[in-house]
Order: sequence, then structure tokens, then C-alpha cells
Amino acid sequence: MGWLKPAWDYIHTGGIVMLPLVLISVILWGCIIYRLLILKQLYRKDITPAQARSCVSGRTAPPHEGQGVAVTLVRTFVSLRSRDPELDRHLLEEAATQVRSSLRQGVNLISVVYWVRCWG
Repeated sequence: MGWLKPAWDYIHTGGIVMLPLVLISVILWGCIIYRLLILKQLYRKDITPAQARSCVSGRTAPPHEGQGVAVTLVRTFVSLRSRDPELDRHLLEEAATQVRSSLRQGVNLISVVYWVRCWG
């Protein structure tokens, strides 16, 4: 805790202007750490490419317990598929777009807080 006194002196020297900057910095780092924990969880409970191919080809059903990116993509595609190869290609692109958009949630908030911090 020896770093606390110099940090407080630095903030105190900056005056009232430092309080919003410190608050925004704490919010920014909280958002970043939250997103990292979410992404770590997504990749921990995922399926292998071989399992994904097996599910998409119809040999096995997608697992219900996984939360990873690949298993989410496979579940979404299997629920949309039509068995027409040309249409299925477009449906796979749509499923991938849905998964990508869910991964981007919260990133705009981090960007806005970062720019407010830089220009504030």
C-alpha cells in the first residue's frame, strides 16, 4: 500500500479536474476486464472443429452445455439450415454475422469511454 500515498498526492495536486479522469479510467478498465472475462469464458467451453463438422453434417446433434463461439455458430446454423447447399451457404453467413454481433456488444462503450478519457 506504499503506492497509495504518492497516487493520492498526484490526484490532489491535479485538483478537481483529476476526479472525473480517475472515475472514467476506473470505468474504462472495469469494462475492459469484464469483456476479457466474457471472451475467456466463451473460448473455454467450446467444441473442436471436428465436432463442429460432425454437427453441421448431421451426424451428431450440437451439444447443449457449451457456450463457446463455435458451438453457438453451429447451433444457430443447424436451427436455420434448409439442406439446399446454396441457401445454406447464405444461412451460414447470416449465422456468423449474428455470432459476431453478439461478440461486439460492449465494445462501443469501451471506445466511447476511452475517447472521453483521452480528450477529457
